[in-house]
Amino acid sequence: MNFHVIWALVLRYLFLYTRTPLRLVELIFWPVVELLIWGYLMLFIQSNTSGEFPRIITYLLGAMILWDVIFRAQQGVAISFLEDVWTRNLLNIFVAPVRTREYLAATFAVGGIRIGITVTVLALVSVLLYAFNIFSLG
Repeated sequence: MNFHVIWALVLRYLFLYTRTPLRLVELIFWPVVELLIWGYLMLFIQSNTSGEFPRIITYLLGAMILWDVIFRAQQGVAISFLEDVWTRNLLNIFVAPVRTREYLAATFAVGGIRIGITVTVLALVSVLLYAFNIFSLG
């Protein structure tokens, strides 16, 4: 596996994010909107219940953040591949000396970068708005 080829493909996908602001919306805005919805639902349920349930319901926020990690990982790999299919660029990529393993490694790396950005943003927003630290779970 040639890491220069993988890095070149990762840069290609990252350039797509810097050129189109709507891609940043899907990366930052929609996860924050989801967090706000579930966070305010959690606050509403906590204020209207008693006993041990308000403490347990805070895990709903952690579950939402961790589910978003899985969703963004899947979406990152799928969107990277589909972008090449939609723009009819898949053939151009494989005409170059790119192996399937290198292509998959690059799409997985882009998915990992997307996860890192999304988790960082969601962790910051959840600490600031709800005093919930995702890293204190477990």
